[in-house]
Amino acid sequence: MPAVHTVDFTLLFTAVAPGDARVTLLRGDAGVGAAPRVWSAAHAFEAAAVEDEVAALGRALRRAVQRGRGADALAAHGRLLFDLLLPAPVKAALRAEGGGALTLVADGVAVPWSALHDGAAFLAHRWALGELSPGDDAPAPPPPRGADRLLVVADPAGDLPAARYEGEALVRDLAGGAGGLPCDLRLGALRRADFLRIFKSFRLVHFAGHADPPDADGPAGWRLADGRLDADAVRALGGGAAPSLVFANACRSAAAFSSAMGAALQAAGVRHFVGTRVDLPDLPGADFAGRFYEALRGGVAVGEALRAASVASAEAGTSVWAAYRLVGDPRAVYFRARAAERFAPGVRRAVVVAVRRPPPIAAPDLLAEQLEAWRASLRDRVAAHGGRLLPGRGAVDRAVFGLPVSYENDLARAARAALAAHVAAGPDAVVTLEAGPLASTGADVLGAPAQQAEAACWRLPPGVWALPVAAGRLEAAELTDDVEGARRLVGLTQREAVAEPPLVGRRAEMARLEALADEVAARGVARAVTVVAPAGMGKSRLVSALLARLADRFTVLRGASIPYDEVSPFAAAGGVLLDLVEAFGPDEGALDARLTATLEALDQGAPGDDEPLDAVLSIDDLLAADDAQPGLRDRRGVLAPLLGLDGDDRAGEAGLVPDVFRQLIEAAARRHPVAVVFEDLHWLPDAGLAVVDELANGLRGAPVLLVCTARSELLDRAPHVFDAASHVRLDLGPLSPREAEAVLRQALPAAVDAETLATLSGRAEGNPLFLRELALARAAGEVDAPPATVEAVMRARLDRLPPFEQEVLRAASVLGRTFWREGVDRLLGGVEGLDGALRGLERGRFVVQQAQSDLPGQTQWRFAHALLHEVVAHGVGTRARVAWHGRAALWLTDEVPDAGKADRWARVATHRAAAGDHARARPRRGCWPGRGRLRRWRRSRRAGRSRRRWRRMTRRAATWATLGGPRRRAIWPSWRRRRAIWTPPPRTWTPPSPSATTPRWPIGPSACGGGPTWTRRAAS
Repeated sequence: MPAVHTVDFTLLFTAVAPGDARVTLLRGDAGVGAAPRVWSAAHAFEAAAVEDEVAALGRALRRAVQRGRGADALAAHGRLLFDLLLPAPVKAALRAEGGGALTLVADGVAVPWSALHDGAAFLAHRWALGELSPGDDAPAPPPPRGADRLLVVADPAGDLPAARYEGEALVRDLAGGAGGLPCDLRLGALRRADFLRIFKSFRLVHFAGHADPPDADGPAGWRLADGRLDADAVRALGGGAAPSLVFANACRSAAAFSSAMGAALQAAGVRHFVGTRVDLPDLPGADFAGRFYEALRGGVAVGEALRAASVASAEAGTSVWAAYRLVGDPRAVYFRARAAERFAPGVRRAVVVAVRRPPPIAAPDLLAEQLEAWRASLRDRVAAHGGRLLPGRGAVDRAVFGLPVSYENDLARAARAALAAHVAAGPDAVVTLEAGPLASTGADVLGAPAQQAEAACWRLPPGVWALPVAAGRLEAAELTDDVEGARRLVGLTQREAVAEPPLVGRRAEMARLEALADEVAARGVARAVTVVAPAGMGKSRLVSALLARLADRFTVLRGASIPYDEVSPFAAAGGVLLDLVEAFGPDEGALDARLTATLEALDQGAPGDDEPLDAVLSIDDLLAADDAQPGLRDRRGVLAPLLGLDGDDRAGEAGLVPDVFRQLIEAAARRHPVAVVFEDLHWLPDAGLAVVDELANGLRGAPVLLVCTARSELLDRAPHVFDAASHVRLDLGPLSPREAEAVLRQALPAAVDAETLATLSGRAEGNPLFLRELALARAAGEVDAPPATVEAVMRARLDRLPPFEQEVLRAASVLGRTFWREGVDRLLGGVEGLDGALRGLERGRFVVQQAQSDLPGQTQWRFAHALLHEVVAHGVGTRARVAWHGRAALWLTDEVPDAGKADRWARVATHRAAAGDHARARPRRGCWPGRGRLRRWRRSRRAGRSRRRWRRMTRRAATWATLGGPRRRAIWPSWRRRRAIWTPPPRTWTPPSPSATTPRWPIGPSACGGGPTWTRRAAS
């Protein structure tokens, strides 16, 4: 997926005459009165066409909001008005960015900006929109007057029952639970004097009622029990007395704000006003308000909260979002950012850390305060490593890693957090760690790993920092002997010192890399190569094998990026600098002194220091030598922060690091050819990529081989990295079947049969990492579920998708690895934006559209990898899976034409059985290719019951033979009636093999071929 760049734009549109306007687009932190940074010029537009299109857009907006129809017409009119109203440079700038904050200052035009469409999306869905009046300078909201409180006024006129539902629902959702927002609810009739008295006591006010535009009854205002609240009544409050944010969820409340009422509210202190342009349905409007406040309470800006509510409303299939308008600065934040209170439903692999502290020693009245301080300290330590503290449960505190967002190094991060928690809790504390599948239940998790981690805290003795054996292998870990069923972790290293197996395949790629290295060594030139491949395809393994062959000819400098780290953009450059200090600096001494000595040693070989005067060809060269850049010893302050030393901390912000780092590598290459390796470029932020870009484009006449590894998604985020003339891009594909079998044989025992190898190779699809992990999982007895490492790699990518695209993938996984666009639409209930989500998933290489379809008239897609489909399907909640299987069966039955496809009914039966509808899971008569085997299987079951009855009567006959005469005569009449079944039947029955199983209902053609069979022979 392309990265989303968040920027701040300010668009000033001032109509100086009909058809003429002055348009200015400001970028970044430039204020309204600052100099333009993007574009500013006069713009001529067709006034009559714009006026007609604004009217048409208004009509389409009312139809879409009030009737729930006409979303396509709304997009068409919004696209046309976007093209007519804005100049080409402004349109190009808005389309080039993925989103951000857009502040609009329009004078002389009245346009529903949120409904404009840039050709790819509505502005309200891409930008956090906010409108300002001419002359405003986008003031931030004033400091809070105490605690943030929300006043909800619902149905103040006493004639709108739906408003009462809205008010009650808002207070119930926002005020409930831990960390809820304090709310005050006023239901029913409310007089103007009472409203004004409580209006100024709150920072946020939500009004659910009627907003009347100016008419014969009086000026615009809000309808209360004893009349309208108009501008004159609001002015009586005085300046600064009104709340900072007012949400008027009333019909056409934005029109009332555009009159004197809006000026009065702003003069009284209102900084943000959210209102509606048209009449809107009650229930969708209430849902929109709830989404807005939920996002706002999460710590996002007010404009972003409105955008999130708009996107959620569109994904729910309504167009009510188009009715809302925000007046005020969209960048203002009202609440401190917080983590999501509830986890998404489903089951996924995660890591649980449990901490048991010794009983606190404190007075009873101070005990609660001490425990709260401890949990706050533990919460900070867990959050510093990317985890989340779970709700308290007595003496054991628990934290989870991998929820709500997964990372590829969840286990290592959890181990570091557990080590920090053990240090903070004291020497007598017990800390345990467990990993495995967990089910999310609101704000808590359930599952065997959570219970085992908590139980181990009570089983182990005090002072133990332990990693239970069930957690599996932890990369880069040093473990001691077992401690009562657990392993104690004593440290974490940066690299795992294990012997790597021989490299399989990649002969052509290795030959290309060696040819580039030979060219660098022979000609003394710089070359750059980037190995691009998906996760697990063997990029680092290939580079390691290359460096092993170049160790005698090159000085190898290697740096790795920190996964998902935006705080340390130069971490990879710091690793390269550390290797350079170890290669060229003194062997002993502090790191600070060694860095200084290394820079001085490299500075001595710089051109111009010992160069004779006759080597200067001209006066210009002499002047250039005098004006040369400062030496490396003078740039120590720029490089020292890369190693965590004291230096110029602002060098990174000033953009000095790339140029100085290039000079450093050139100086090292003058002494000996250098191979610089940057691993995992896709994890580097833009500042870190600038270092790589400078090395690829700026190295001249220095024997440097720059080798980088990156995943495919970097091509979308930063294509400029591959623009250098000396750069070579090397794409790694999957291994061939023979090479995949060789990788499996390295990890599996020699006695593995060919069928097992073929099965594992088919699941991995040539990915070396997946091949090894599948082999290790099979050796450990884990056959069905995807390996934990593979799931971590894929889950880390999935969790960074937009929520709607994640939902699309989950629904598609229910249909199978091959799915259909129409089926996903049926499962999700006919939502808007499905095609855009599928295209985004295709760009992100999650799914692939296929040219032909197995179902006539349906658009067929396919998951890019089999294990990706398994991971997504594994994370679907049970209730959602059952419901979606039922909808899939209905879709296949009702909407997909049969067209002679017999396997269609096998799919229907499979979905019905998965939905729990076993009674209807049988295929239709005559539509299954295996119907003959099915009938034979059913007959065999009936015959089996008769055979068991015959054996029972035979046992009774044997018992009758041992009885005395009186007993025989007593049972003789009944015995004569059953004598006929003693004779064996003319056919003999062959029982099934002991390994065969009999399903309750035959599902799929393969379930009908293994039943018992009859053979006919003459009776004896």
